[in-house]
Amino acid sequence: MLHVTCYMISTITKEQLKARLDRGESVQVADARSKNAYVVEHITHARSIPYDNVADRADELFNRGQQVVLYGDDEKDILAQRTAEALVERGFVDVRILPDGLRGWHAAGYLTVSGEEIIV
Repeated sequence: MLHVTCYMISTITKEQLKARLDRGESVQVADARSKNAYVVEHITHARSIPYDNVADRADELFNRGQQVVLYGDDEKDILAQRTAEALVERGFVDVRILPDGLRGWHAAGYLTVSGEEIIV
């Protein structure tokens, strides 16, 4: 018997996320795309967490008690959903998805940055 678990992950709009970032609110932004895609371009302050790295890096990168917002390339990208589900399975309680992903962020005229992440 195959057991499949589906999670209803909440979303956050690009406008809501941008406003929270502009106000300096505590929100953890996570890029679910490949590490190479992240290095080329990502939302400011985002951390790279490709699906394949969730088990190894989630606790290192994110605080379980704070909201985590995940994004992929666009609304057709399932990586953000899969990564969000993996975080929920690991005990993260406030996980959201940016449905339009990086493409929607661009369409709104919001800035991105490039380069490696720095973990302090």
